[in-house]
Amino acid sequence: MTDAFDCDDIRHWPWRADPSYGEATPQEATVSAQPQIPDDPVLVVTDAVRRFGSFTAVDGVSFQIVPGETFGLLGPNGAGKTTTISMIAGLIPT
Repeated sequence: MTDAFDCDDIRHWPWRADPSYGEATPQEATVSAQPQIPDDPVLVVTDAVRRFGSFTAVDGVSFQIVPGETFGLLGPNGAGKTTTISMIAGLIPT
């Protein structure tokens, strides 16, 4: 008898018991090659600016993030990465 972990073709999963033979037989499953992800952004930042006195921590940052996208802020110390995230989270006023 073969279990689902020994199957090297996902179309043969899930297994179902066949009462006439007493062992597991493959059941055809529908497999989608590409999941449907909406293109509408979940976050849009447009021309974000944050100043602390005369120091500009964030100056005109714009980006958008769509579902399924991995997004990161990269830059040297003092570039405004933490300030940008804090603004998005509502921890500091924009």
